[in-house]
Amino acid sequence: MGAPSEAYIFASSAHGVADGVNSDLYSVTQSTSLGPGCFVHDDDTSPTMPKVLHKADIDRLGFRDFLVSVIEKQGGSTALDLSENAIGDQGVRVLREVLSGHPHLRRLNLHGAGFSFYGFQEVGSLLDRCPELHTLSLGHNSLDPGPLQKFPDAFCLGLKHAPALRVLNLNSCEITAIAIPSLCGVLCSPEHQLECLSLAGNMLDGAAAVEVISSLAENTTLHALDLGANRFGMKGGEAIAAGLAKVDKCALRRLDMERNELKLRGCQALLRLFATGKGPPLDRLDLRNNGVSEADCTELCKVVDRVLAPVLQLDGGARRILLSWPHRPARVVHSRDKEGRGPSRVAWD
Repeated sequence: MGAPSEAYIFASSAHGVADGVNSDLYSVTQSTSLGPGCFVHDDDTSPTMPKVLHKADIDRLGFRDFLVSVIEKQGGSTALDLSENAIGDQGVRVLREVLSGHPHLRRLNLHGAGFSFYGFQEVGSLLDRCPELHTLSLGHNSLDPGPLQKFPDAFCLGLKHAPALRVLNLNSCEITAIAIPSLCGVLCSPEHQLECLSLAGNMLDGAAAVEVISSLAENTTLHALDLGANRFGMKGGEAIAAGLAKVDKCALRRLDMERNELKLRGCQALLRLFATGKGPPLDRLDLRNNGVSEADCTELCKVVDRVLAPVLQLDGGARRILLSWPHRPARVVHSRDKEGRGPSRVAWD
């Protein structure tokens, strides 16, 4: 089977895979739309495993026999979607036993599959046994209650040794700062091949984000990082900007910092870095929904010498900054003559 062109996207940081898609976020080579809870399958040379969205099918056969039947019927399939099925830790163990050695699996979606620390451990054991696995979604599965809320050693080892893994979604997994050192050990390693990583919607503070950024100092593969919807705040934004200034040799091109309450000062620090060209050569910086007003955004635009707009384009559109601010409420003004006739006008407060 020839190598298909890749076109995978993770959902925007604020909503996760199941709640919508930002069609410009985390495309490996191009923008592609995808529906709730699924990955795009753009390789027409092989079939896709059917979505497993019906609990009755699993209840009727049992999870193990269900998986075996799917693989027997669709042996050359490249994608398996088990999103929103509460298979739990035990189900992931069965999945590992059945799928180990699968020669064609390229995409595995376990979004919201109801597993925890021990399920992550089983996933790690599966990773180096699926030689073609390219895209893995583990979003909305709680790492807690793991021992000290760390990633299992088997999971981190699997990430290092997964030969084809390029896209990893860990959004909304209740990841805290305690778990970050083990993940940074993967990002520091020359063995891993990750290109896109989502840590959106977790419980990370600014110091944890700086630790992630610092681990990319010598990283030559990761070019898209989603840190949206965490707990950075204004000081965290400033610390992250300072951390980015020290990793100018890394491969990072896209950084999502949406919904982190960075406020004006945090956004300014990141924009100054972007404008001066220090740090990694970012071509896309998402600063939307960070508690800034329209007046604040006007000030932010001055940093890069642009007029107020939701998308600021630099270098002929090759580099972009995304901003947003609350819209002013509208009020309807009725202007009528003596007979009660007349148009309604919209005025802005």
